[in-house]
Amino acid sequence: MIRQPSPFSRSLAIGAACALLHGMAPAAGSPPTSADARLHWDLGDLYPSADAWTAAYRKTRSAAEKIGQLKGTLGADAASMRR
Repeated sequence: MIRQPSPFSRSLAIGAACALLHGMAPAAGSPPTSADARLHWDLGDLYPSADAWTAAYRKTRSAAEKIGQLKGTLGADAASMRR
């Protein structure tokens, strides 16, 4: 039987991805030059705009800041695992 990832696991994975992508946010100015293009990821397939990326980043950052509250609760009970 294949277990589905919990919402916490998904949030953690998204948080880690956003942490890695933090330095790769779209610039407010013009697109990168051809020399810089290889240093930037095209996130257009994932986010329709820079504002959408920023909103997703803020949501994930907020969730990541709450992870510390879960310290010491691993395995306490099913309810704490769902948080």
